Amino acid sequence: MDKEIFVVEYLITIPANKNDFRYETVGAFKSYLKHKSSIRFSTNKLQFDDLEVEYIIQNGKVESSNDTFFHLILSSHTCDSDNMIDEFSNLLKIIELEINKIGKIQVLWNDISLYYSKLAYPLLYNVENLMRKLITKFMITKIGVSWTKDRMPNDVLLSIKSNEMDKTQLYNYDFIQLSNFLFSEQYPNHKENLIKKVKAATKKVI
Repeated sequence: MDKEIFVVEYLITIPANKNDFRYETVGAFKSYLKHKSSIRFSTNKLQFDDLEVEYIIQNGKVESSNDTFFHLILSSHTCDSDNMIDEFSNLLKIIELEINKIGKIQVLWNDISLYYSKLAYPLLYNVENLMRKLITKFMITKIGVSWTKDRMPNDVLLSIKSNEMDKTQLYNYDFIQLSNFLFSEQYPNHKENLIKKVKAATKKVI
């Protein structure tokens, strides 16, 4: 894979009752992470196993309280393989684990999650459309093209907000509605008969 820049940003807050000499300054914050893990800090980079990551840490006080905040920005130019991306993910898990022991951590940006989302989307897209295909073919071949009139659950029908959209096309429904179609308790008619047909089906329709 080509080299990409992966950026992760955290906003960390430490409650005032924990703001002793260990957690209040940037130096103390780095010392805490260094002491609790295998992270090693230099001037503007940190080392975690074979991964080198650039970092920026800004700190200050929450205006409405005496809590301390840290804005931690991590960026890597060396994630040119799946192994290095996994290494970055492991680093993030350790940081989140240790910070949650002393404060709260909010994710402001995470390119690693975005990377995995891009990998997962084609698989999810394929599953989603196989579901649409299965339901549509089964309903039309067993009941007919007017099946949506009294065999579509009410909650699924109501999920389409625009009256201009064709309610007979499952592509107009969100993926979550496909599970509602299968398991909803709000069928207007013929629910028991439909369930019997589904259970009795023995041939593949895909």
